[in-house]
Amino acid sequence: METDLRMTNAVKKKKRNLFCDKKTSVEYKSAKIVMYLLLIIPVLIALLLDREFLFYLICGYCLSYSYSHPKIKLRNIPLVDLVWHGFWFLFLYMPFIIEIEMFSFEIKLIIFVLILWSSTLVQMGQQIRDHKIDNINKTKNTMQLFDKRTAQLLFQYTFLIMVGFFFMISFFENIYISGTIFSVFGIILLKKNKINLCNLQYIFGVWIILILIDYIILKI
Repeated sequence: METDLRMTNAVKKKKRNLFCDKKTSVEYKSAKIVMYLLLIIPVLIALLLDREFLFYLICGYCLSYSYSHPKIKLRNIPLVDLVWHGFWFLFLYMPFIIEIEMFSFEIKLIIFVLILWSSTLVQMGQQIRDHKIDNINKTKNTMQLFDKRTAQLLFQYTFLIMVGFFFMISFFENIYISGTIFSVFGIILLKKNKINLCNLQYIFGVWIILILIDYIILKI
């Protein structure tokens, strides 16, 4: 009982998000002003410089809006939350990857699939990390359909399938150096139970660099 009280007091004393302050407070009003500026300024810049990018930007805003808005909340719909998260990161990276002229269409397609897969895994990892809290708060998401142990196994098997997919595809596209290194590295982490959100970010970054190096070597 005393421990619970101390934890509650610690949470209360902890610095909170500015949007958690009273709506009449200066902090809340300042946060709202900054938020609207961050939304409006990119639109104005895109309107002046690039109309095509403006359309892309508005689509991004609509996607973000649909994810968290109280009347929609796609993040609280099982399976849809994972699909949305996967396509969100694909949406972010797609224009930049398309512009890399040295990559063939097939390589770009592989990267698109793995971005979709990786970002879905990140969302699964976040939901597993918050599994207990989400269960207490009755928050709906895909990982809440399972107990924590089953959710962790699902996460690990999904990661293993992604590694296997990339390993097979890498030989068809002659990027077998990055395919082999990525697969071995991924399996070692999986075997040691070291797959977490932090490692996923590193894995994703290293994997992009490996494909780039492998493709350059192939061209030489």
